[in-house]
Amino acid sequence: MKLPRLDLGWQERTYDVVQPLSATEILWNTHDRLTQVCSTQYLALPWSLEFQEARRRICAESPPSDFGSLGSHYLAGTHPAKVAFERSVATACQAEDAVGFSSGWSANFAVGELLSTCYDVVLSDVRNHNSLIRGLARGPAAIMPIDLATHTIATALEPHEGKRVAVVATSIHGLTGETVVLKGAAEGFQECLVVLDEVHSFGMLGRDGLATPEGAKPDVRVVGFSKALGVAGCVVCGPAAFTHALRQLGSPFVFSTVAPPVLWNLCAEALSVCRHMGAQREKALSLAKALRKGLESAGITFSGEHHITGIFPPPTTSAAALEEALRKDGFYLKVSQFPSRPRELPCIRVAFNPFHTDELIRPLITSLASQA
Repeated sequence: MKLPRLDLGWQERTYDVVQPLSATEILWNTHDRLTQVCSTQYLALPWSLEFQEARRRICAESPPSDFGSLGSHYLAGTHPAKVAFERSVATACQAEDAVGFSSGWSANFAVGELLSTCYDVVLSDVRNHNSLIRGLARGPAAIMPIDLATHTIATALEPHEGKRVAVVATSIHGLTGETVVLKGAAEGFQECLVVLDEVHSFGMLGRDGLATPEGAKPDVRVVGFSKALGVAGCVVCGPAAFTHALRQLGSPFVFSTVAPPVLWNLCAEALSVCRHMGAQREKALSLAKALRKGLESAGITFSGEHHITGIFPPPTTSAAALEEALRKDGFYLKVSQFPSRPRELPCIRVAFNPFHTDELIRPLITSLASQA
């Protein structure tokens, strides 16, 4: 038997065994109890008493069929729970229509696949997630990488006048916390479509969590439920013509296995609870702001503006040694390296949730500083 030869070209990944014990603590590799400060459950919503009550009610009332997958959309159709959920998200986001996917990766891949198939040129922000990049590679469109933090949309579109152009960006980078504000509009380019991947910002911005950075008004919003809302799934909201095309051409939608109907009911409850968590959002944002102030005082290089803070250790620092040192100090953090990050710029994501306290900030900074 011939087995694949593994020649990665980068340091081999390790996958820890992590069991959440509370909103702030995990059990690492079955024996070490650590404070986690890097979870993407930005609101720790599953630990909310209101959501726990809703979860118990939904599970008790759901028939057995709601706990199993029905197969692919193409073979098994869809389910009333999913249709109702999609409509509720479209209404919340003030969109014509919405289509749900089982994960943010599959949603982004399908969006990229559609854009690269139906448009002549796609302007892709340099911070876009791997899922978008892989999807964009599927079609014949010319993919033009661009830094939308420094370019206005109008300026970026000028060389492509007369063509069908799409612009796609990530609202908040999931590792570094960098925010992409879509500067300017696309007036005069009627064939231009603007898409914003909001997987890491949805649920965290504005009074009810549904705002976009600086009030951006994209044509299509990709909103995730596996981050701030703490469940699973992702929804693409936008014009009905776009979502119709996505249902026809998006291979993850057409062919992949559909999540069980009970998930869509849980997602609907998570969205409802999230919209009333203004105080919890403020707490998470306040902790992040205090962390960045302390990092600045300690001379530690960082990025981020909202709830995510990216910390940049020296490239010469051993990721494994740094993670181990942080664990010895009681903190669970991971160093993202190549190919997730440029070789010369590894990054640690820190994200506090409302259950964390200010007392954690100083010890965390001290631990990080001692490894620099």
